[in-house]
Amino acid sequence: MPSHSLQILFPVKQNPSGLEIILLDNALSCTEFHKTVPDRVSSVSEPSGRNCGGKSSHGFCAKDLTAKSRLQQLLTALCLSHPYWNDFRLLHFLEKRNIKLSMTKLQKIKEESGLDNRKNICNALIRLYSAGKINLNSHQISFIERMRPEFRDRDLQTEKPGEILVYECLFVRTLKGMGRIYLHTFIDRFNGYLFSKLSQKRSLSEGLKMLTKEIIPLYQTNGSPVQKVLHTTGPQEVLEEQHFTENPEAEWIPTLRSFGMIQEFQQRFLEDFCQCLETLSIPPAQLPSFFDRWLSKHYPHRQFHQPRHWLADQ
Repeated sequence: MPSHSLQILFPVKQNPSGLEIILLDNALSCTEFHKTVPDRVSSVSEPSGRNCGGKSSHGFCAKDLTAKSRLQQLLTALCLSHPYWNDFRLLHFLEKRNIKLSMTKLQKIKEESGLDNRKNICNALIRLYSAGKINLNSHQISFIERMRPEFRDRDLQTEKPGEILVYECLFVRTLKGMGRIYLHTFIDRFNGYLFSKLSQKRSLSEGLKMLTKEIIPLYQTNGSPVQKVLHTTGPQEVLEEQHFTENPEAEWIPTLRSFGMIQEFQQRFLEDFCQCLETLSIPPAQLPSFFDRWLSKHYPHRQFHQPRHWLADQ
């Protein structure tokens, strides 16, 4: 590979600095592909005592980096800066800079670097963002939110259970013998507690019944009352349902916003539960109890006062 500098490979206006490249590479050192690779951040921010005449303004010696490690760092930065790029786009970028790679070689280097699947790239971006090491661009945010819808809710900060619950009523499907089926779902932003019920009724009164009879008593028993419920609804429904939501025990706030926590649950529900319905041919009369068992298995209630780490690796 020609001995290009990273500054030439990356146009200054669009791509990360040498320091960011090393940081991006180090982010993937936490993945299963890099468990034996030493941390390289210290060599960037704290120059060693060795003679380092080739040190850049970012604090590392270019001559210390082998051609392979430079290429791995370059691919790491490219994959994380442009997470939607496929292998053909990566090869095109490299070829324009006189870096010739076969598709097989590219895929091998990506695999060795922990870059061969979108889940690892997504987890690395989230770790860097959570550590305050990068500011995400619009493409990175879009990529993460597509992979992890709950990332959209990162602005909802809570310190205890019941502080913020989100609620939405979702249409599931039409079932023979039952008609239209809806899913009423509450999720606690703090501990991740999820309450959900299948119903043939779309009315908000079904959700309010769940809140007053099941959720509020549980939270009162645990010494942490429900304070606020954010309800995803349409603009017309906000006006029509306002008189239903006057609850002295919890503030109910209609909003046009959709929540990633709900979307993540909906995706899993449609992929897993609805597939089970088709495979097992569950009779309509047994559907509620079957759903309750499925919910307990996949979304068990853990320690009430323990916060859920929504952005942990998956």
